[in-house]
Formats: sequence, C-alpha cells, structure tokens
Amino acid sequence: DQRPRLYLDIGRLDPYLKPASEFEALLTQYRVPHTWLLNEGTHDEAYWHSQVEAYLRWYAQGWE
Repeated sequence: DQRPRLYLDIGRLDPYLKPASEFEALLTQYRVPHTWLLNEGTHDEAYWHSQVEAYLRWYAQGWE
C-alpha cells in the first residue's frame, strides 16, 4: 500500500472540531484508511502533551 498512514485526533472542546469532523467524514466516505480519536480537551499545549505518547506509539508501529 502506497498511501501514508493517517492519525487524527482532537479534543471535544477544540474550536476546530467541526472542520476536523467533516474531514474525517470525507476520509470515511472515500474509504481512506485512518485512525480517528475524539478525546477530552481543547486546542492547547496541555492537550498535545497528554497525547504525545499515543502519537509516538502509533507512528512507531511496524518500525524495526
């Protein structure tokens, strides 16, 4: 498969939730494989900090 892996996550209070949800719906509609997570939080450093370990683990899957 030549497509890149996509990981999308967002906080329920993020001001960009609506456009991110619309983008995720398009990915689903066009059957583009992706991971989508809706978490607690907003668009700030505290949210990113709480998710960085999950990001790294997801992107590292399959590395030797």
